Amino acid sequence: MFADLAEGLLLSAQEKILLIPIPLHSKRLRERGFNQSELLVQEIARNDTSSIFEVSTQSLKRIRPTPSQAKKEHRNERLKNLRGVFSADPEAVRGKDIILVDDVSTTGATMSEARKSLLAAKARSVLCYAVAH
Repeated sequence: MFADLAEGLLLSAQEKILLIPIPLHSKRLRERGFNQSELLVQEIARNDTSSIFEVSTQSLKRIRPTPSQAKKEHRNERLKNLRGVFSADPEAVRGKDIILVDDVSTTGATMSEARKSLLAAKARSVLCYAVAH
């Protein structure tokens, strides 16, 4: 399954794909004690027998806390809630192919905003995957 993701990017065998989990704000991470998206990325990497992925947990940051997206009913409210909330490290993502991973996606607002930040930092491509919808 994981090799299928890489094949879709048409990459050379020497190039690693960055696996980036949707980050939590540091306050929420302290409250929860773990980032479920990061756990998913670590498990994907652990099962990567072809060594095509590189986990990158510091390349994308949530720079301000936001209220829970689950409490917002409409997609427009969710997009407004997340506008400008992510910051990507240009040195880490420039020219890279990225797979962005989240646990749940409802409207896609979180993935959309995170993807915009990565592309603004000059990532070559960003594919978004969620475990549940």
